[in-house]
Amino acid sequence: MRKTSLLMPTFAHIDDMGASAAIWVAVAVGFGHVSINRMGMAGSVGSVAVVVDSSGAFAKEGIKVHVLTSDGADLKAAGADGTEITKEQLAYFQGLIDSPGRAFVSEVARSRNISEAQVRALRGRMLTAPAAKAAGLVDHIRSFDETMEVAIKAAGKERRARQSASNARRLVR
Repeated sequence: MRKTSLLMPTFAHIDDMGASAAIWVAVAVGFGHVSINRMGMAGSVGSVAVVVDSSGAFAKEGIKVHVLTSDGADLKAAGADGTEITKEQLAYFQGLIDSPGRAFVSEVARSRNISEAQVRALRGRMLTAPAAKAAGLVDHIRSFDETMEVAIKAAGKERRARQSASNARRLVR
């Protein structure tokens, strides 16, 4: 449990699916506080982009697309509908998703106290609740109601501890 003098413990519960940004947010609460219901799924760690090359379909219909950009800003129109996607453009798009993807993997690894290699080994897969727990993405398999009971008890303990600390500080003065 993360201990701070100002904050109550934070819990996350995945009721059905914690995918992509949802798992990123859930794991940010810290180790020991992420639960999932027994039929839930979690994962999909990583970034994705889909680029459609519709140039062949346009050509088949007799449509020729001309893209005009200012000052040589040719990547500004990368992926424009009806244009061919070049290797340079694909590399550009790959670079756009690599940086947030690395940050995503790094944050999940740090928050869950597992290695980045372990997160990458998931290869963006979704995992059943038992597999997500085994992989270290979640801490508990339990219902939302059970998670709420645990959270309420933890909040009460934290509140009592903060009150005791406050009382002790007043006595020392």
